[in-house]
Amino acid sequence: MKFIIDFFTKEKYQRKYLVLLKELQEYKNKSISLVLEGSLSSPKDIANACMVMEEGCYMRDYISNEGGTIVAIHFNRVRG
Repeated sequence: MKFIIDFFTKEKYQRKYLVLLKELQEYKNKSISLVLEGSLSSPKDIANACMVMEEGCYMRDYISNEGGTIVAIHFNRVRG
């Protein structure tokens, strides 16, 4: 079993969560689809999943249309 020790204080952890949540909400407001492990998800669901990771992390895959505009962001779990 692998343990990762993170020395974030509760305040830093909350601030990190809120920054991520705000970023994801801004994407949603721009009609960019947010997909977590293949399922359309809310900013809150993705922020929660990213913050509770014990091992690994989520890699972002930006999906754009033919004009280069981002239309979706896929979050795929990467095991560490």
